[in-house]
This record gives sequence, C-alpha cells and structure tokens, in this order.
Amino acid sequence: MSKGISLSRVRRDGGTQPRAGLDEPTVESYAEALRDGARLPPVGLVFDGTDYWLWDGFHRAAAHERAGLSRIDADVIAGTRRDAVLLAVGANAAHGLPRTHDDKRRALLILLGDAEWSAWSDREIAARAHVSHTFVAKLRGVTGNVASERTYATKHGTVATMDTAAIGKRAADYATIRSVDPLALYRAFKEDKDARQIAKKARREEREVALGDRIAAGNAELVAMAQAGKRYGVILADPEWRFEPWSRESGMDRAADNHYPTTPADVIASRPVCDIAADDCALFLWATRPMLREAFTVIDGWGFTYRSCTVWGKRRSGEARGPGYVFTDESEVLMYATRGNVPAPAPGTQWPSLFIAPVGRHSQKPDRVYELIESYFPTLPKIELNARVRRPGFDVWGAEAPDAEPAELMGRPKPAELDAWRDVATDLPVLPRGKGRAS
Repeated sequence: MSKGISLSRVRRDGGTQPRAGLDEPTVESYAEALRDGARLPPVGLVFDGTDYWLWDGFHRAAAHERAGLSRIDADVIAGTRRDAVLLAVGANAAHGLPRTHDDKRRALLILLGDAEWSAWSDREIAARAHVSHTFVAKLRGVTGNVASERTYATKHGTVATMDTAAIGKRAADYATIRSVDPLALYRAFKEDKDARQIAKKARREEREVALGDRIAAGNAELVAMAQAGKRYGVILADPEWRFEPWSRESGMDRAADNHYPTTPADVIASRPVCDIAADDCALFLWATRPMLREAFTVIDGWGFTYRSCTVWGKRRSGEARGPGYVFTDESEVLMYATRGNVPAPAPGTQWPSLFIAPVGRHSQKPDRVYELIESYFPTLPKIELNARVRRPGFDVWGAEAPDAEPAELMGRPKPAELDAWRDVATDLPVLPRGKGRAS
C-alpha cells in the first residue's frame, strides 16, 4: 500500500537513475496535471533504514518538485541502495515513458561496470534489464568485461585453453557504433574536440601572460647590452612569429602557439635590436612564407635594408610532407639584410639560394646555417636572437639556450645536392592537366 513521503527524504543521487536523461516535455506535462489536481501513480522506493532510494518514477518526482509539492505517494519496500539499482535497470520496460536505446544501454553499462554483476551470464543480465541477451553480449565485448579464456575438450580427450578476449570484439564495436544515434555520436566527438581546444587555449593564454613579462625583460636586456657597449656585426634572428588562422577559436590546433609563445609582428619590430647592431651589420632573419610581409616590417623596424635571401630545402624522412593551407611546407626563407657598408662574399664563395638540410623538432633550424654565416663573416662578433642552442662564437638572447652538441659539418652546398633535391621532386605526384593548363 502506498504512503506519502516527504520529497526532501527521497534520494536520487545514488546511481539509481538508469535513463540517459529526463524528458523535459514529460516532466512538464506531469507537473501541469498535478497543478490541476491530478494524482500520479506512486513512485517506487527502497528504504534501507535511513534513506529512501528512488528506483522508479524519476519523471514523477521531478514533476512534483516543479509543481511545488512537498510530498509524494510511494510504494516502499525494504532493501539496500544496490537493491534499488537492480530494480531501476529494469524499470519502465512495461509501463511509463518507453525507454530509448540510450536508456537501455546506460542500464546495461551500470550492470557491466559492477564487479559483482558483470560476472553474471548474458541471459541473467538481460533478464534483469529487460533487454535481449545478444545486446548484452555486444556491449560486454565493448566494455571488456568478458572472460579472456575458456577451456574445452579436444577430440583427443585432452583439455585445452582458448583465448577468447578478441572473439567478436571488433564486430561488437561496430555494432555498438552503428547503434548510437548519429547526432549523439557527433555531439560526443565535438565535445571531445571542444574540450581539447579549450585546454590548448588555456595553455596559450598562460603563455601569453608570461610572454608579456619576458618581452619587457628581453627589451631591457637589449638596452643593457647596448649600454654596456655590446655591438654585433652579425645578427641571426628567428622571431616567434604569430600566424593568424581563420579563427583563433577553432583554427589553433596546429598553431605554433601550442609549442611556444608567439608575438605580433609590430611588437617584434619595436624591439631595440638596432641598439646592439654595429654601424656595419648583417642581419639573417628566418621567415615563413605566410609571414614575409611581416618580416619586411621587422627588417625596417630594426633599421636594416633587405638585400637578398636563401631558402632551406627541408629534407624529411620517407614520404613525410610538411603542413600548409595552400602548399605543403618543404622550405623556409632566410632573409638577408644590412645596415651600413657590409662587404659581400668573395666571388666563387657564395652559397646558392637553396641549401638542403634535414628537419629537426618543431621550429628547430639546421646547423648548416651557422656554417653559412661563419663562412661569410668568420671574424665578426655574432649574436643569435631567440636561440634554441648556444653555439660557439655566438652570444644569445631570448629563451635560455643550452650548449650545442657538436654537429657534423656539411660544408657549402655542391651542385650534386641540388640535383638530388630535383630528383626527389620528380617523385612527387603529377598534377592533372585540365583545360587550358600548360603542358
């Protein structure tokens, strides 16, 4: 026989809710009926001597709350919270709001996620949850709660053991994926992607806060170096360029900001680099192709005049290709600028406008560029801005740079290297010839 129970004493937080979620229109229609004076069927409660655990009637309980009622009719039986859970997984199989596929799946996951209940047979679990035993078997394979081996008698009368962990698992995975509502699956993937983007954005924002302090300290260091009389005839710079994607909310997955703090070009251009540059000074400035306009702005801001450039052809392992929106990144530009009267290299000693070197870790530049600079200006004092390693013969500025490990010298590029590079290019896929395309 049902009795009235104070709604405040009804526990709904013990894992006894088997549905994937409440149906809002159902709750509202029940609440409207209660406001009109209707009485709904009693809910099901399990009393453990202290708490009343709700196992049937979650929509009705929510409707009573919405209608402003403090008591609810209930059928109460004695038991434990676990008893309530077992009753709940089979609730609404024959009455109330019909269960959705997600509701049934959640009910099974409750049982399969429990150390005791997952040991039951598929048919026992199916009987408790009022679903088919084949559904249980498929879901059990996905969750991994399945015996990893079984024994059997061979035709020779001996006993053997079979590894059953993987039997049917892939088919069960596919069946489960197909059983999920496509919109729900899309939402799950999107939520996961959004969470990763939010985490990356938070890390980028932390780096930017720290970067402000580092910029101020770095500028002060440049000024201090200039006041101490430091002047350099060669400056090698690898600025932390900030490349703006289509959207900073959704297009930052592969941005350099995920690896190190980046800085707007106008801030880089405002650094007092000219204060440490000798009257006659050569600047070697790394720039990516999308940042060429910004690179010229930096050259002007630092008081230099652009003269020429060379290109680093990136040698990657196997068939690996670089990133890129329009063209894949197989090269990087090293711009050359001067102030004052800087001598050109002696005829016959010039490096070609393309040199080949292997790719290292993200943003790491090849050792070969130091060979280039040292061959052009062996005696001039040198400094590297944003150095990744501390090279012999170079002062450094920016992030703390560890000492460089000895590198194998490659020397000035030889024509055979460029021939090999062209041979690699001939292995790339041939572009289709469309109408009007030159043959």
